[in-house]
Amino acid sequence: RSLLVVDILLLQPLDHSKKSIPFSFNMDLLKKFGFDGLPDEIPLPLAITIAINGYSEGEARSMISENYDAQITERWIQAFTKANYFRSRSTTSDHNDDNTDSNPSEEESYDNDKDIDGGHFLWQKLKKELESNENDFKHRVYALDIVTKSLPEDMFNIGNLQAKEIVPFDKIGDNCPWNGCKFASNTLLLFVSPPNADSKRNALRPVSRSLGGCIIPSQKNLSATRWPYVLKQIYEQTVLDVETKQKCTALHISLSDVEIMRNPGKGFKCRPGTFAHTCIITVSPKGVYLYQSYGPRGYTLLQNMQNQNEIYPLSFDNGMEWVDRFQHITGELGGKWTKEVNDAYDFCFGVNLIQFGNMKLGSQLDAHVEVYAHDFDADMVRKNFSLLPLQDPVQNVACTDGIKAKLSDNIYKVSPDGGVPSYYYPSILSCGYCGAAGGNAVKSVCSACKRVHYCSKTCQVKDWKLRHKIACKRWKK
Repeated sequence: RSLLVVDILLLQPLDHSKKSIPFSFNMDLLKKFGFDGLPDEIPLPLAITIAINGYSEGEARSMISENYDAQITERWIQAFTKANYFRSRSTTSDHNDDNTDSNPSEEESYDNDKDIDGGHFLWQKLKKELESNENDFKHRVYALDIVTKSLPEDMFNIGNLQAKEIVPFDKIGDNCPWNGCKFASNTLLLFVSPPNADSKRNALRPVSRSLGGCIIPSQKNLSATRWPYVLKQIYEQTVLDVETKQKCTALHISLSDVEIMRNPGKGFKCRPGTFAHTCIITVSPKGVYLYQSYGPRGYTLLQNMQNQNEIYPLSFDNGMEWVDRFQHITGELGGKWTKEVNDAYDFCFGVNLIQFGNMKLGSQLDAHVEVYAHDFDADMVRKNFSLLPLQDPVQNVACTDGIKAKLSDNIYKVSPDGGVPSYYYPSILSCGYCGAAGGNAVKSVCSACKRVHYCSKTCQVKDWKLRHKIACKRWKK
């Protein structure tokens, strides 16, 4: 009977200014469930409901947020947490025995965020949202993206609005297809960056023209700083951080086509498309997850996640294998598109660009890669999902992005091929092995390719054995 009354009460907005209600609830009922008192500001029926049912933080948060704004929700959750109300927090033995789910799923158990693997939690949460309703989730993400790029500071009131109040769904059109690699990366970056507008804008900048991104560095910077092995160096450090500090890191990888972006419409030879791509890798104690979509005629973010769900997370060694194959593409600075490069691209991104008609054997290959690292955890992911505006209850249109990805014709326009000036061939002005920079740090250069510099003979010998021997042969060809 108590449960019935509490449930009926919770269907109505709660008046948190009142500490008593005209029903037979009292403090003795809380004590029977192992709680010493009522947390500050918390309505008694809400406290009793959580005590009786043994709700987790996530379940309580969902219940409160239906009637109150994000600030009140966060304040009450903190009060409950301080009073040890949530399932699997230590209270009395009777309370734990009666009300604790011994095996709560990571999807539901938000109350132990520090113990949850952030990478695994992100994968499960995102996959669940996409499988529930791709169009609805797209609408909410796009609305959050708009607010993020225009809001000066506080973001916590966004969760009180419906997505249609920010942007009508029919205004989105084809601006953010789930088979677009930039929108997929944009979505992930919203969830792995701190929950404030400035941090999110900094994270989104590389994939947003409106924020000053999606550009190739200047000629001077390009020739001075390009390093095709940057991903491997950062990945190795990220794995070390996982093993020593239990950190979770998202690596945003941006692969740019230098020739297409620098020389649009120039060149005597032509190729039909580009190899440019962007994706996200998360590295956490449970392993490695890769998030990407590919369009046109490729796959959506959800399709990729479903296809890879059984093999993810990858081990750190398998993650390194992916990174090594990726370097087959970035290591061909000023080179040509070969079968080996095409196979490496297919291995990494799941598309055969020669078969698709995007690239041809012998097409110009001049890749520039940038990698951005973002530390995150399960708590940050949870807070970012809570920023999403409310679902539009009327919106129930089937998402056709996946169908379009499979049926689309080749829409690439004729692009330049073969017109890359010699200054695009980089002169690495830092040590090719240890990364030391500056005049005295670069004392010698590889006598074979004349492209990679070293600060000492020791570094040169180590780099030759580790990786440069292979790259040097490619460059000489």
